[in-house]
Amino acid sequence: MPLKQDRLPFVFICIYFAAMCALAFLTNGTGDEGDSVSHYLFAKYAFKHTANFLDHWAKPMYVLIAAPFTQLGFVGVKLMNIGLSTLSAWFSYKIAKIFALPNAVIALLFVMLAPMHIYLTLSGLTEPLFAFWLIAAVFMAVRGQVTASVIWVSFLPFVRSEGLVILCVYFLYLLSIKKWRLLPLLFAGHVVFSIVGYFYLGSFWWVFTDIPYAQNSSIYGSGQLFHFINGLKNVLGLPMYILLGAGLVYGAIKLYQTLKSVSYRFITATELWLVYGCFLAYILAHTLFWYLGIFKSFGLLRVLVGVVPLAAIICLRGLNILSDLWGNKIIAKKGFVTTVVALVFAFTLFGQNWKTHLLLRADQVAQMEMANYIGNRFEGYKYYFDAPFIAMALNVDMFDQDKKEFTAELFKNKPIPDKSLIIWDDWYSVMECQTKLEMITQDSRFDLLRSFEAGDQWGNHRKTYLFKKKQFTFNNNNAETTLFTTSFEQQPTADSIRIDSLHAFEGKFSAIVSNAAPYSLGFDLPMSEIANATGKILHAEAQILINQNEPNQYKQPIMVISFENEKSYNWTPINLQDLVPEGRWQKVSFETTIPAAQTLKDHVKVYVYNPSSFPVYLDDLIISINK
Repeated sequence: MPLKQDRLPFVFICIYFAAMCALAFLTNGTGDEGDSVSHYLFAKYAFKHTANFLDHWAKPMYVLIAAPFTQLGFVGVKLMNIGLSTLSAWFSYKIAKIFALPNAVIALLFVMLAPMHIYLTLSGLTEPLFAFWLIAAVFMAVRGQVTASVIWVSFLPFVRSEGLVILCVYFLYLLSIKKWRLLPLLFAGHVVFSIVGYFYLGSFWWVFTDIPYAQNSSIYGSGQLFHFINGLKNVLGLPMYILLGAGLVYGAIKLYQTLKSVSYRFITATELWLVYGCFLAYILAHTLFWYLGIFKSFGLLRVLVGVVPLAAIICLRGLNILSDLWGNKIIAKKGFVTTVVALVFAFTLFGQNWKTHLLLRADQVAQMEMANYIGNRFEGYKYYFDAPFIAMALNVDMFDQDKKEFTAELFKNKPIPDKSLIIWDDWYSVMECQTKLEMITQDSRFDLLRSFEAGDQWGNHRKTYLFKKKQFTFNNNNAETTLFTTSFEQQPTADSIRIDSLHAFEGKFSAIVSNAAPYSLGFDLPMSEIANATGKILHAEAQILINQNEPNQYKQPIMVISFENEKSYNWTPINLQDLVPEGRWQKVSFETTIPAAQTLKDHVKVYVYNPSSFPVYLDDLIISINK
């Protein structure tokens, strides 16, 4: 028996929901390795850290809605977004029906088949909730429930900050339909959260002052003017991108006709302002933010998912206007529509690298390998890391500063527990915390345990390094306590310019020092780590090789023990050419008394300085404290 036309939307809804739920359980991807995971973690720990419910970056409405779902794990937030996306598709269909658009059910398919909408639904991002919230508001207005729509949309800025842009469109919409009395309701969401925030944060104005994007600059720079306009092709797929263009032309024509006409509207105010207006305002806002480099815009195309349900209605307008070119040829029109839908489906199914979109990304694979390596080996350790996914992989409460801090905190002269693990990643540590790998590798407080890497689709090797805090303990009964040893065998690639593989006293590598990099790798330790060693002897020894002596006495290499806070206040050098015969390895040692630290920022350093063009090689460096 043929399927009744009015049942077709329910069939598509059921197929989509079942397929997406299957993907939620069968794939391990997070849609995005940064914000997706961070939003999930904010919601997951909100019941424990209640400030998360009012965090302006995490978005209060998102945290409030997502918190119960996240207790099921990451799959819980995927299921939440699947439900929201299903409703978004349904509302797009219902709006098309109310507008009496032919082929209204296809609006539903367009939402379901937008490629980026699919894989970001399987994430912890806020875009699916924003898309649902916005299309639900438009649906209410289209049904004539304008008051409910205005109150509902007033909370949109607490789903995503772009909601402020949508409120501006609603302001113009209410003026155009002469419903001025509803204008104050646009502030309902802000009033509610201002009152709630006052009792928790002590300020009514936090809804404005705490907006994290309210800056006229961005650390991410700026980009091309048409970045987001061109990027819609990646969000919707090429066939829908073309239909969107046709739909926008349709809207422009109807607007022109309406403006020319005195007594007839060729397009309703609701469709003009809330479908076309909200869509275009959203695109224009992000275009300007990125082009001007303001409001911390990063040019991420994923933000466009927030208007996919609106785009689906515009695409349907485009499809219908193109099908009308066939005139009264019913069979030809149906064939055209069927062909276009088939192309949309084929492009979505076969035009994407779904493995990349639905599975863990390369940096996450490396971090999962690291988490498996850690296992239960380091019970009771504190973590220092920056990538959000690491918190998820290790099941660490990232909001508990007794358990986790950012790597930037390592360099603020704060005490670091002896039982600490430091995890450096090649994106978040560098971009978000400005922690370069060499800052950790050249810090004598930390030992490199292991590195982890995985290749991505572009041929890059994403890397994560695991370090352990050294424990500096002194026993007055011992004649000597070793602080530090290195044979330079495990230096990361960041230090490759100062590592040599042709000369080594033992092993495969040594440190090379020349005027290209005149300061060697060496020993660098905050004085606070050896505060109880004041008055004792700091002893340094190393194997040194000089193949050719420097004749200029002012450029001859030296080895130094330096106690300093920005500038050295206790400096003990030795001239290496006085001690090392030319052309062979020689053990060199010297020592000095450890002075009292002058400030909390004091460091002790041991290194070779060589301004000469003739290289010096350093191996088997040992630093110890003697009675």
